[in-house]
Amino acid sequence: NRHLDGGRGGGKTYSVILEVFRRAERWGTHSRTLITRRTQGALSELEHELLAIFRLRYGTAARHNANEHVFRLPNGAYVELRNLEGQRDLLPPQGKSFDCIVAEEIGQYADLSLFDFLRGCLRSPSGVPCRFIMTANPGGPGHAVIAKRFIFGREAWVPVVDKVSGRTYVRCPSTLDDNPRLPSDYAGQMRAIASVDPGLYE
Repeated sequence: NRHLDGGRGGGKTYSVILEVFRRAERWGTHSRTLITRRTQGALSELEHELLAIFRLRYGTAARHNANEHVFRLPNGAYVELRNLEGQRDLLPPQGKSFDCIVAEEIGQYADLSLFDFLRGCLRSPSGVPCRFIMTANPGGPGHAVIAKRFIFGREAWVPVVDKVSGRTYVRCPSTLDDNPRLPSDYAGQMRAIASVDPGLYE
C-alpha cells in the first residue's frame, strides 16, 4: 500500500497517473485499476490526463467510454474511474476485482471506513501484485483522522503496518518543490494562503 500525502502541488495525482500507466504497460490484460474521488466532476481532469497519455502511447486503439468513465487499452488493461461519495457508491464495484485501487483526495472524507470497505475489491485472480494508493492534501474534514492513522509517529519512506487494515504501507510526502511540472509562479500563488490560514499554508 502507498499513502501519498503532503502539500498542494506536490505531484501526487500525476504520480498516480504514471503508476496506472506503468501497471497497464507491465501487466496488460491482467491489469485492472479503479480510481475514485468524491464526485465524478472531480475526476474529470484526471480522466482527461489519462486519455492524453493513453492516446499518446496507443493512439485511437485506446478505447475510452466517456459515459461509463472506463478505458480499455489494446493490451487488455482496464481502468475505471468512479465517484465515491457514500455507502451507496460501494455497490457498483462489489463483486469486481481490481489489482490497483487509487483513492484520490481522502482528506475530503471525515470517515475513512469507505476505503476500508473498498479493500474488499482489491484482489487479483491472475497473481498481479495488488496495490492500494491513497492521496491527501492538508486540511479538509479528514485531516485529523489521516494524521492520526497514517502520519503522526510514522517516518516517511519506511514501511509501517496499518493497525486498522493490517496491511503494510509506505508514507510518501511531497511538497511543490518536488514537482517540476508546476509553473514558476505557483509558489507565490500558494503564499496567498498564508494570509488566510497560516497553519494550512505550513
